[in-house]
Amino acid sequence: MALGAGGFPEITLKSLVKIEVQKNFKSLSGFSFCPSRGCEVVYFRGEETIEKNGLRVKVGLKESSAKSRWLCYCFGYTLERIQNEIQKTGKTTVLEEITAKIKAKECSCKTKNPQGRCCLGEIKKALQEISYEF
Repeated sequence: MALGAGGFPEITLKSLVKIEVQKNFKSLSGFSFCPSRGCEVVYFRGEETIEKNGLRVKVGLKESSAKSRWLCYCFGYTLERIQNEIQKTGKTTVLEEITAKIKAKECSCKTKNPQGRCCLGEIKKALQEISYEF
């Protein structure tokens, strides 16, 4: 598996960056992920950038709307979905559900998540943001 700078998986960019944007680069190796919420840039390599509109998916970390804020790309969890579950039932089983699916090897984080990694960290941060005790 080819890795970008800091071990970023190149397969992530090949899977999520629109083909017409990929054609602007000789290779997709060496890119890093930009975690800044207010920034349009998703990936950067020196002065080269790939912005949100260059991806096939919304980048949840960079979205302000709960509906658009994807947290788990493999299993379809948005912040809104988790909030609705908590509102209806008083709890969420998102961590248990995702953990079980990870153990069953049903996830594809490197090819579905723009961050190229497991979503559990983002799920836990989101639960802290909405003050959910887990």
